[in-house]
Amino acid sequence: DAAGTPVSYDHGALGDIRVMGMYTGFSPDRSSGLMFGLKLATGDWTYPNFDRDTEIGTGTTDLLLGGYHQWKFGAEGGWGGFVQILADLPANSRAGYRPGNELDTSVGVYPQGWALGSDMRLTPMLQALVSLRQHDRGINADPANSGYQRVLFSPGFELAWQRLRVDVALAAPVYQYVKGYQLVAPWQASVNVSYAL
Repeated sequence: DAAGTPVSYDHGALGDIRVMGMYTGFSPDRSSGLMFGLKLATGDWTYPNFDRDTEIGTGTTDLLLGGYHQWKFGAEGGWGGFVQILADLPANSRAGYRPGNELDTSVGVYPQGWALGSDMRLTPMLQALVSLRQHDRGINADPANSGYQRVLFSPGFELAWQRLRVDVALAAPVYQYVKGYQLVAPWQASVNVSYAL
């Protein structure tokens, strides 16, 4: 607090939800595509005692635009690689706060994986994640203490069953630069669930 006494706050809630689509018709093998979607303002951004950039939600609706390319390499194509880029562009501000634009890139490799029955496959994955985020804007933002650059090392795996995919990954920074004073997590965990229509 202002007197220098350590304080602790705890809050849990549903975060902002991303709704994404893909266009994969550039080649017969669908190895390249475009991604597009929206980040919806479903997360709580009003909880007291938190700065706006550390709230669970941003309060804004963001436009998501990007693309990907994947390829096979190694003996008989036993390995795969991919590169993906995604821009997160806030379309509005909320209560005097607009988060900074963000550009995220990932590059990864993975082996062919292992079959777990006739319809299920487990594939380990190793990737590097690069993020560039501009500072926040607005009267309730803190531009001097927002914005960052980081490179994360991220091992994980994908479990695929028919049209359902579950991706699990841990990530730890190998390089990071944050502007001003910011809370920075020493590691991250993510779980992504997707279904192909």
